[in-house]
Parts: sequence; structure tokens; C-alpha cells
Amino acid sequence: MPAVVAARYTCGTRASGPVTVLSLAAIVSVLFGLNGGPMARDEINWESIYLGLSLWLFAGIWTYIATKNLETCKLPKQKKN
Repeated sequence: MPAVVAARYTCGTRASGPVTVLSLAAIVSVLFGLNGGPMARDEINWESIYLGLSLWLFAGIWTYIATKNLETCKLPKQKKN
């Protein structure tokens, strides 16, 4: 899941917030499409499913770009007790 990777491997909240929102919107869109979409039809709404899959792809690309240059990340050092 892109949101977990973004939260764990990026600097602070540089990408984890927006990627989490995109991932959740993608999941909701796919589930909404499987239930008939905005018109509540008795069949699968493929447009909503395609929207969800494209949001998921966009979140994955954003996570890849955010984690590509991790050596430029300057995290504060932990104090040893």
C-alpha cells in the first residue's frame, strides 16, 4: 500500500498525508463502483473503478518519486540515553 511506504520511508510528512488521502479515495472509489456507482445501478460502474485504479496508480507514482532520493532527507538524529 503506497500510504504505508510513504509514511515509513519518507521525511516526516512530505508525502504521507496526500498519499494516504489518495489511497483511501482509490479504495472508496473502487468499492463504490462495485456497488453501482453514483447512479446506484444494478451493475458494476466501470468508470468509478477506473477512477479508483488511476488514483491508486497516481499514489504509487507519488510514493516512488518521494522515496527515490532518500539520501537527501535530513532527519534529526536520535539522542542516546
